[in-house]
Amino acid sequence: MFVGHDSEGPLWIKVIGRDELDARLFAKLWRSVVYKDSGPMPTLTRVQQVEREAYLTLKAQAAGVLVPPVVVSGKASAGAAVLVLRATPGRPLAELDRETLSDEVLERVWETLAGLHRARIVHNQLDGLHVLVEGGDVHLVGFDVAEQTGSRALMARDTAGLLAATTALVGEERSVRAAVAVVDPADLLA
Repeated sequence: MFVGHDSEGPLWIKVIGRDELDARLFAKLWRSVVYKDSGPMPTLTRVQQVEREAYLTLKAQAAGVLVPPVVVSGKASAGAAVLVLRATPGRPLAELDRETLSDEVLERVWETLAGLHRARIVHNQLDGLHVLVEGGDVHLVGFDVAEQTGSRALMARDTAGLLAATTALVGEERSVRAAVAVVDPADLLA
């Protein structure tokens, strides 16, 4: 991941080469053995991988979820692919303290997840590093292992990850209260 600038401001530039693709294939094999679930469908090329990430980011954006705007994705050079995103303001959820994280912001975090799931997108990495908070806005980043699915089990995994992340920051009572205010309790048990 690189940081760059254009006339409109800062950019996040993700370059995927052969080593990155090899690491992803190994991780997919490991996940398949350990969890009996290999995760998102494999992509055949690095270009397909960045295009898939761009597509899911754009789909989330179309559903009203705040995400980094996609600038471009495609082939960078022989054997490499690139995804360029407009940098998103905010601090990772994991860096915020209990006082900074108001109940309103916590509810906004859960509303963001609900919007993502209404669009049938599972993030697969919802933790304190992939949720950015800027004022009252909540942005999701890192759609590299996201997938489009109707699986309630995968959506429940997203929910559990976010519940763990928010509980670590504000405690069980506030975290669960914010989740239940937004998410259907049946979805918490799926």
